[in-house]
Amino acid sequence: MFLSRVQSFQAWIQNEMETRLSRMPDLGFEEEPVENIKVAVTTLAFNNSEVINLLSLRGQAVKGEKWDEQRKIED
Repeated sequence: MFLSRVQSFQAWIQNEMETRLSRMPDLGFEEEPVENIKVAVTTLAFNNSEVINLLSLRGQAVKGEKWDEQRKIED
């Protein structure tokens, strides 16, 4: 199976977290000691506020039928 760069990075992060957490000393919170920690879900978020802001402005231009403004925002 071929993984994209994002998926590969996500898999690496998950593996790192599992490895590092499994190496930590047992703090005694569980009744039975946990040998290996498994991360169930890894979610990555990106700092893309500029893109979201531009999409919002584009949506307002489309809603107002300001086609020249829409094209300018898209550029």
